[in-house]
Amino acid sequence: MAELDIAAKARRLEELLDRGFGTGEKGLRHALRKAGRRLPRRMRRAGGAVADADYMAGHPKLFWQIDRKRVAREAEILEDYLKSVNPNKRRVDLLLSILRSLAVNFLILGLLIYALARWRGWI
Repeated sequence: MAELDIAAKARRLEELLDRGFGTGEKGLRHALRKAGRRLPRRMRRAGGAVADADYMAGHPKLFWQIDRKRVAREAEILEDYLKSVNPNKRRVDLLLSILRSLAVNFLILGLLIYALARWRGWI
């Protein structure tokens, strides 16, 4: 895996992160940070390894310290995960989660109002 291959992998992962999570295009490290906890811990670690390798590939002495097999494996794992992410499904799940929590909160509020009315003798 040459320097260009590492940079190409990093750009590809950055594009996939942008497509799946809307992270923008300011670099892989920034995209991983912006995706944050929406990514599983294992995927954040894999992305961090690729981002570190991308940084090290830009320096002649650090380039030789890169574990190319590990970087290729981590990039493949993260890429496979990011290809399976469906942004529309994520949005629908987020909306349903918000609606679900609102429904529960209104139910609790209604029960509290009913209990107060019952206690005060209004009902």
